[in-house]
Amino acid sequence: MAGTNDSHATVVAKYAVAIYFVAVLMILLPPLDVILSLPQYQPESARWRFGALGLISGAMLVPIAGLLLASMTATITRQRWVYRTVLVVSALMGVVFLAVLVSFGLDAVQVRRETVAEVRRRYDITVLKTLLMQFTQVVAVALIGRSAWRADRARESERGTQRTPELFAGTVGR
Repeated sequence: MAGTNDSHATVVAKYAVAIYFVAVLMILLPPLDVILSLPQYQPESARWRFGALGLISGAMLVPIAGLLLASMTATITRQRWVYRTVLVVSALMGVVFLAVLVSFGLDAVQVRRETVAEVRRRYDITVLKTLLMQFTQVVAVALIGRSAWRADRARESERGTQRTPELFAGTVGR
């Protein structure tokens, strides 16, 4: 059975560059597509920020899947530099997602005051759904980062046990 796992790792290693390329496309293109399709930029407007952050949040599942794909490929192929890159990217994404969550929530409170009573219930449901989605995105990138960190630590300890020979075979001076 060990040979089977090694052969799978060899196959994945042959595709690693292509997998990482696709993962980077998955991470970068969806949010870029949404950002470029936004109507005129008005970041000073709470209503514009509310709409823009809601749209961008909806497009973040694919980038999270791309990050997971890169992390899993690095784990299978044992590429430490990718573990560490995934760890940094997931930490940055987590911070950005958390900032978006807070900003969206504050803007939602401000925009809610401007909504008419007839649509307020629908508005509240949409805001709650978006906040839940944003929170789960924070959790997802935190879990991916944690997994990359654990894979890096496991690889480091594995390398440490393989490289560290016994320095002394017996007691010196006896």
